[in-house]
Amino acid sequence: MNALTPSERAAVATAVGIHDQYLYQCLTGRRPTPVDRCPAIERATSGRVSCEELRPDVRWHRVPDADWPHPEGRPLIDVAAPKAHKEAA
Repeated sequence: MNALTPSERAAVATAVGIHDQYLYQCLTGRRPTPVDRCPAIERATSGRVSCEELRPDVRWHRVPDADWPHPEGRPLIDVAAPKAHKEAA
């Protein structure tokens, strides 16, 4: 994931409406990023941090949108995707 400076991280956290330390934990993988926050973080970082990087376990699709910072467009979650089943241990 593209590293953000502490001041950039603070600005993103403010823009998204979360605490700076919580964002740090999400960016470093210590906490899972809530899926509803991923697009806001992507937009606030001008695409430097993508939804796919924040939540690789979620099936994201892109819809063309010239106003979105990611070159492939706005992220959407595939809610109809089959759920992954855990194998019996």
